[in-house]
Parts: sequence; C-alpha cells; structure tokens
Amino acid sequence: MAILSDSEIQQRITDGGLIAGGDMTRASQCSYSFVAGVAFHPGRADAPINFPGEAIVKPGEMIWIRTLETVKMPDGLVGFWWQTNGLSRQGLMLVNMSMIEPGYEGDLACLFVNFGKSAIPINKETVIAKMVFSEVVGRVLSPIAYRSTRQAYDADLRALTINQPPSFLQISELAANVEAARASALQAIKDAEIASTADAKAVFDKQRNDSLDTFKANIPKAVLQSAAWAGAALALLTAATVGANWAEGKLFPNVKTVARSEAEQALGERLSVSATPDSAQSEQLSQQIKLLNARIAALEQKKK
Repeated sequence: MAILSDSEIQQRITDGGLIAGGDMTRASQCSYSFVAGVAFHPGRADAPINFPGEAIVKPGEMIWIRTLETVKMPDGLVGFWWQTNGLSRQGLMLVNMSMIEPGYEGDLACLFVNFGKSAIPINKETVIAKMVFSEVVGRVLSPIAYRSTRQAYDADLRALTINQPPSFLQISELAANVEAARASALQAIKDAEIASTADAKAVFDKQRNDSLDTFKANIPKAVLQSAAWAGAALALLTAATVGANWAEGKLFPNVKTVARSEAEQALGERLSVSATPDSAQSEQLSQQIKLLNARIAALEQKKK
C-alpha cells in the first residue's frame, strides 16, 4: 500500500487538489495535520465556537470540531483519520476515526470525548487530527458523490449536536445526579439530626417543667407535714421533759435522800464488825466511810 509523502501532499495542495486552503507547513513526513475551524458542544443551543477562539472540554464531555480545511479526494486516493499523541496523552480521544472515500469533497468533523480528569483547551493552533493518504490499486467503480457547502455542513452538524447528550454515555449527567443525590442525602441527615435534637430538647424541657410544677404544687403540703412533725416532736420533747421533772418531783420526791439512806444502810451492814474504838481496824473503817461519803457528795453534785 503506497502512502503519499509530505512532498507529494504539498505538490497536490499547490495544484489545487487534495486539501483546499491547505497550509504547506502542516504537511510533514507522510501526513497532513488538521486544525480547528469551529466547535460545537453537544446538548447546547448556544452559538458554536469559532476559531481563533478557545473551546474548553471538561472531563466526560464530548465536542464536535469541524476542520478549518476542506478535502477533495480524487478517485485514486483514500484518506484515514488518525488520533494525535498530544491530545491522547491529555485524555482527549478521537472516537470517529474513519476512512475518507475516493470522490468525497467537503468538510470534515472530529468527535472527541474527554476521558481525562482535567479540562482540555483547544485553540486555533491545536492539531486535532492527522490524515494519511493512500493510493487505491485499480479503478474505483462507484466513488462517493458527496458535495456540500460549508454553510450546509455546519447547519447539519449543529442540528446533530443540539439533540445529543453533552457527555459520553451521559457520564457528566450521572455524576451530577449522584452529587445532587449525595447532597440531598447529607441535607436530609442534617435535617433529621436537627429535628431529633429539637425533639429531645423539647422532651427534656417538658419533663423539667413538669417536675418543677409538681415540686411547686407539693411545697405547701410538704411544709405543713414538716411543721406537723416538728410540732409533734416538740410536744413529745416538752412532755418528756416536764413529765420527767414532774415524776422526779411528785413520784420520787426524795431520790437523793433515799439513795443516801440506802447507801448508808448497805455500808452499815457491810461494816458491822466487832472492833474496839481505839483499834487500827476501827480507824481504817472510819477513813473508808469518809471517802465513801465524799464520793457520794461528788456524784450528787454532778447530777445537779
């Protein structure tokens, strides 16, 4: 399979064929590098982006780019679209790589999808695709008979993109829906937390207020009960005191006298022994009696 070299491509451009409005400097080695003429964002009704301008392709988004140049394929040549390394390294992939049949004359369009994580800018200097031209061996029996003006081509491309989703497999819409659902779930959790906190506070406040009300209602009764108990205790204490004094004065008027009499009688019985007045035993007993009398007197003083 014979492929046209850069010199052959340049010669055909000079002769007015192959690439209308082609730039000689963009024919190199064995291909021609195409640049952007206008860009169409799928799913949008706004105006296309004309270059020299700039198109931004966000992650997950698709974009159609019509080339600046048009092609005019002779019957004996076929063209092949190729992805560029510069865009593929950024994640922008050409998804409609195809063959340009012999006989085609008109504009070309590239469909890109940004599979990367960053937005990718495209400007008038960006090489969007390369084309390799190969000779066809033998005569083409039915070359394609497509002819179109740029105005008609752009109108058809715009109508196509308006009705397309803005992202490949609607990834960006799904991501947006997931993010919206996540935000909604987080808000619902926050609302539930706030509501539960408010409910708990309301229950606590009610219980506290009910307890205070009950306590206030029972204060007079508690005071009366306490006063009654205090009065009863005071009466009992008074009665006990008065009764004790009365009992001591009335029932046992001679407690001290009786105690002393009993002690002396017991002592007398204990000390009833035979002894002479001048004996040492008699003197000792006399001293013991004095000590006992002194102790009884001390005890009587303490009781007073």
